[in-house]
Amino acid sequence: MIVADAGPIIALARAGLLEILPTLLGQVVVPPAAFSEITRATGRPGAAEVRAATWVAVEEVADEAAQLLLSRNLGPGEGEAIQLAYARGAVLLLDERRARREAERLGIPLTSTLALLEEAKRQRLLPSVAEALDRLQASGFRLSRDLRAIVLRRAGEK
Repeated sequence: MIVADAGPIIALARAGLLEILPTLLGQVVVPPAAFSEITRATGRPGAAEVRAATWVAVEEVADEAAQLLLSRNLGPGEGEAIQLAYARGAVLLLDERRARREAERLGIPLTSTLALLEEAKRQRLLPSVAEALDRLQASGFRLSRDLRAIVLRRAGEK
């Protein structure tokens, strides 16, 4: 099972790559704050698709006290996603650096948008990671030149 924060879903939707999520991951669990962040703006790319998606399950965070402790330094979606992944023993789809550090501190296994692109290419869902990165970056996804080179090298494209 994968728990996702809003960031990767929004980034993939903006780049026109949302369809790789259900194909790669099956069902994706999101906490209410992340679901709201994804779907609250009707014009936001992916909002309608995620609202109607059968592959997205919204699951409440059970321990509000622990969630409040986490969210002091994180956004509500990130804090809830970390708490939910921790409680469920799930892999967490998360990109934001500070939130990833918190999840790592808690021993939560992580994946990222970039790792999903690499896996999508391995499974022949994407012809080129470079093209997918171009689309992500054109839609506002921040990616250093060094990290881009690493991802392309791992994907066998450099």
